[in-house]
Amino acid sequence: MLRLRLIPNGPVRLGVSLPNGKAGTSRFFTQRVTTRRGGILGNRLRRMFFVYVLKSLKDQTTYIGSSEDLERRVKEHNAGKTKSIKHKIPLELVYYEAYLTKTLARKREIELKKNSAAKEKLFRRIFT
Repeated sequence: MLRLRLIPNGPVRLGVSLPNGKAGTSRFFTQRVTTRRGGILGNRLRRMFFVYVLKSLKDQTTYIGSSEDLERRVKEHNAGKTKSIKHKIPLELVYYEAYLTKTLARKREIELKKNSAAKEKLFRRIFT
């Protein structure tokens, strides 16, 4: 069973490195909802949004993206359906983060693409 620790307005960190490039994820995760006093309101199904890092096995370059369905998106990339990185296949999923809203996931993707310090910090965690 996968347990997620939810941080308000922050990512739900699921894993750093995945063997064989397999995501093994679902679009939905069970989230345990609790009250401030620790009472459990119950489990509910939440849709998750992902920010991911792919590494090309051909030339070792990386690609950062976001998606609602991580497994499908990685398959699309490896099938050559993404014009910008089609020439870099095969690609391996090396890292992903899950977010509760599409907006937060998109903001993180943009931060990683535009902020070299944030990307460098993340890449140090992934590749060292």
